Order: sequence, then C-alpha cells, then structure tokens
Amino acid sequence: MSHIFRFLLVVTALALGLLPAGCGDSGEEPTPAAGVDGAALLGLTRDHDLQYQVYDSTVTYDPQVIHYDTSDLRLAVLRGQNDQVRLSLDGIPHDLLTIDPLGVLHSGQIRADVNPNDTVFFYPTPVIMPRTLPGGGTWTILSPPYTGLSGEERRTLLFLNYGYYTVRKYLGRADVVLPSGSYEAYHCRSALFLDAAAVDTQMVVDEYYSPSVGLVKLESLAPGRGRRVILIADD
Repeated sequence: MSHIFRFLLVVTALALGLLPAGCGDSGEEPTPAAGVDGAALLGLTRDHDLQYQVYDSTVTYDPQVIHYDTSDLRLAVLRGQNDQVRLSLDGIPHDLLTIDPLGVLHSGQIRADVNPNDTVFFYPTPVIMPRTLPGGGTWTILSPPYTGLSGEERRTLLFLNYGYYTVRKYLGRADVVLPSGSYEAYHCRSALFLDAAAVDTQMVVDEYYSPSVGLVKLESLAPGRGRRVILIADD
C-alpha cells in the first residue's frame, strides 16, 4: 500500500471523526488554491518576526494523567541574496531555505552550536512547499535528520520535519480566528512516517498558512502527545 493511499485513508478517518483532530476556530471551505505562491504561504516574501504560543500535552499511564505545558517560540525570516532565506529560532540561526521556480527548498541546517557556525547542506534537497500550491494535490518530502552535538535525531519545527518522510496534502481554504487577528488561510495536512517504506503513521499535523504571513496555526497528534501552535504576533 502506497504512502499516499495510506495518507488518504487517514484524511478520510479524520473527516469521519474516527481519529481525533481539532480544527478549533477554523471555518473551512473546499476551494482550490488557484495559483497561490508557496513562498508567500510560508511567509518568505518579506523580513519579519513571527511569535508563537505553543501548547503541548502528554499522556502518562499508571495512573493515566495528561500533562500540559506552554512555551513561546519566535521565528525570524531574513531574506538574502540568490533567493535564499535564513530562518532564526529564538534569535539563533537555524535553517537555510531557497526560493526556486520548482518550490521552496530546504537547503540546509545552520549549525549555530559549533564555532565557527557551519551549514549542513541537504542533498537531495527537499521541496517543502511547491512554488504553486496544487489544488487538492499531494506531495512527499524526505528530509535529513537534525544534526546536533549529540548526533542525528528526528525533530519537528513548525513546517520542517527533520528525519521524517512527510506526505503533505492541500485540503482547502479556511478562515482562522486567533487572538492576534483573523486570517484567510490555506489548510494542509501532513502525515509523518519514519521512512519511505514505513507503514505506521508517526504523527498527523494540520497546518494553516496565510499568504505573506506564514504559518498561523498548527495542530499535531501523535500517540500519547499533542501540540497546538498559534500565532500571537507578526512584526
């Protein structure tokens, strides 16, 4: 069974309520993307700082208890030469992206934990978002693992999934209402696998992108844990 077919089964199950997923305050319309620029959806067409509130929940057993944790996250977008964009996380350089006619490429990870700073370039280079969002289309992303002082690991950061095989699908338009404002957004759903041959879904992520702003809301579900990320400021 192909990953895309398994992903469509997950989407169907979510739509029928067989799997838990929250659209929360989003009113969704199944309208096509109609040539929406993927770089604009990721908020890469201007320099700005995005501030997020992150809500994490984890489940422990014997006895069963749900733990909640809240944190802040700041993502800075800085454009450079040759259509490159640098992402910084909480003031620390983190990723290098390239806006290409094919799409937005995850060119590499910036190693700010070594001196001098270094960039681990990815090859083949993952296309994390097509340049033109396909109406109802599905695409796959195979991203290298995150490299740190302790070695390589799988990790998720907003729309970046290190070390996972991601199947991402555009589902339609959505109106997202948050404390920071109301956004005309585009809803994508991602299913994360350990690799291209894996059968079990590790995580399902609902992502809401607003043109020229970027990611405004994210909701992820994995066994025993969940995460909700909302945009609180765009400076």
